[in-house]
Amino acid sequence: EFVADASHQLRTPLTALRLRLENLQSDATSPQQIAGLDRSIDEADRLARLVSDLLQLAQADSSPKQAVCDLRQLAADRVDTWTAFGEQVDVDIELLADDHEMLVEAVPGSIEQILDNLIDNAITASPAGGTVTVAISASSSVTQVVVRDQGPGLTDDQKQHAVERFWRAGSSTPGSGLGLAIVRSLVLGSRGSLELFDNEPSGLAVAVTFASSVPAGSSRVRSRVS
Repeated sequence: EFVADASHQLRTPLTALRLRLENLQSDATSPQQIAGLDRSIDEADRLARLVSDLLQLAQADSSPKQAVCDLRQLAADRVDTWTAFGEQVDVDIELLADDHEMLVEAVPGSIEQILDNLIDNAITASPAGGTVTVAISASSSVTQVVVRDQGPGLTDDQKQHAVERFWRAGSSTPGSGLGLAIVRSLVLGSRGSLELFDNEPSGLAVAVTFASSVPAGSSRVRSRVS
């Protein structure tokens, strides 16, 4: 509760701080002043992202009730949303899924946050010209979504630590180190499971498995969202 309250209260002053820095920047005259204010704005943005991640993490830990969600439709929506950003950095995003509803039991809103974090991480890790794949498969008991990138991947030891809060692969790695920790909390809150493994021939794959709400259909198609 403290983390959620503090994170919520910090949003407004951080936004005000950034606006003040931007106003100062518009009046700056020397290159040194401009460069210093650029660094200050970057730090304000970093703090804002951290506060947002902490709030997301606190909400994930609150364990709200589950509901039935269509995993395939939510994945299609998130892939469509991230495609524009992928194009900016020359990374293709592909959805592979059966052509029917895939109903799962999950906390409302959690699947969108899970996919946003995983797709964002995959795009960041992928080289220009690479492809991020979001693949969904279902059975009568479980439904699984796997997000794969073509980046450098993680060692076995790094995979063990990757879901820890504030862990990052290196000092140059962007972000707060909370992305996979948030994913893990959201997955556990939905009574699902999370697994990290190597993508072939390179990269990382993250699999999230939920309990299926109804038996899956039998028709299968390969669907590409762009």
